[in-house]
Amino acid sequence: MAQSIRTRVAIEDEASSVARQTAQEMMDLLVSQRDTLKHAIALLQVLNEREVLQMLTALFEQLDPVMTVIVNQVAKPEYTGGIKNVFALAGGIGQFDSESLSTLLRGMARGVKEATEASEPSRTGMGVFDLLKALKDPEISSGLRILLQFLKGFGAGMTP
Repeated sequence: MAQSIRTRVAIEDEASSVARQTAQEMMDLLVSQRDTLKHAIALLQVLNEREVLQMLTALFEQLDPVMTVIVNQVAKPEYTGGIKNVFALAGGIGQFDSESLSTLLRGMARGVKEATEASEPSRTGMGVFDLLKALKDPEISSGLRILLQFLKGFGAGMTP
């Protein structure tokens, strides 16, 4: 008489093989991107604590009505001119040399700081001799020279 079969051979279908391979690939990806995932989770935690995620979820749930309101507001004539101005301003800023602009803004910031730190604005006028005396100060002289160069360039840029 024949003997009974005592061993089983597991037949793995193609779907479970693909699923197992996909799971292994995902685990490898998670391990290789461990630091990035830690940073992403930390960012999501902060956004959740500040309720930004809830706000974004609500925004996307109501996206169609929100977009309708935004489009209707932007289409108003009083806003379209402003939007055009913003784009023109952004294009104009792109024409500045960043190093020169940085130097100019640093000088302006220091000038504003010194002007606000002045103990008390003088209530008396400034005479011609006071102006001549002030011109001997190298910082005032340098600032005035730069201002005159700016005005020269500004005037040249304004003429067609």
